[in-house]
Amino acid sequence: MISSLDAQDAPSDGAAIPGGEAHVATTTTVALVAHGGTIRWLVRLVLGLPADTRLEFAAGDTCLFEFEFRDASTVIRRMNDTSHLG
Repeated sequence: MISSLDAQDAPSDGAAIPGGEAHVATTTTVALVAHGGTIRWLVRLVLGLPADTRLEFAAGDTCLFEFEFRDASTVIRRMNDTSHLG
């Protein structure tokens, strides 16, 4: 997530241009525990697919999905990952 700040609010580390904008990158991690239907709905949403699409995604018990939301894109890092189960 990128936040825009006014130049006067930027840290005084010399990185801000007078009269310009500063950008501060922040990272937020969110854990979502949900049933498979909710996970499949979320994957469709992330991919920009209609909610009623007939494309299915596996979502096994205790599987992990990992998404990285960027300014202009989303990266799916893991889907239906069960490697943590050994």
